[in-house]
Amino acid sequence: MYEPSTQRSAASQVVAHVKESIRTGRLAPGQRLLESELTSRLGMSRGPVREALAQLQVEGFIDVAPHRGARVHQMSRAEMVDLFQVRALLAGEAAKLAAARIDEGDNRARLTAELARQRALAMNDLNAYHLANVDFHTLIDEICGNRLLASMLDQLQTRVGPFMGFARGRGRERGVVEHAAIAEAILAGDGPAAARSMRRHVNATLQLIMELPQTWFE
Repeated sequence: MYEPSTQRSAASQVVAHVKESIRTGRLAPGQRLLESELTSRLGMSRGPVREALAQLQVEGFIDVAPHRGARVHQMSRAEMVDLFQVRALLAGEAAKLAAARIDEGDNRARLTAELARQRALAMNDLNAYHLANVDFHTLIDEICGNRLLASMLDQLQTRVGPFMGFARGRGRERGVVEHAAIAEAILAGDGPAAARSMRRHVNATLQLIMELPQTWFE
């Protein structure tokens, strides 16, 4: 039997595991989540797993239906558009804030190095580019200095994780060019230009995702 605080900690580990699996695409939209499989894989009892699934349901990452169990939430096309509208606004603001803070600490050096890495990986294997893409956006969110904003963007990134591999595979060359435009605007301290470039980039990604067949959506 877990103590309440211990069970909460164990449940948090399950939540983190499921979210990371969704983010990386290891769990696909509509895929079933089995309590027995999670307990076996993570070495936990059913109590923390059930608590974690309840939290994930409240947060909208999974759906739980009678006689069907838990499944990764499968968004409709309308939901996807709504999500990306919010993401474009928030990511644009993060880029604008990052431009204002670019000369604080080692922000300029880190973004300059990441931009060089992006360009070097443009023709590399897709998995390496996928990881670099996540790092690029995470770095800008860190530089912006607003932890709540960065956390909100991280949650949105997790929700669309399974779709991003497709989008990056189809738009890799354009993505590198768009990343360069965002980074160059931030490095120049031009907040409005950074925000515009980021919004264009997010909207271009949405267009690629919307090309997916209907089986990906609800």
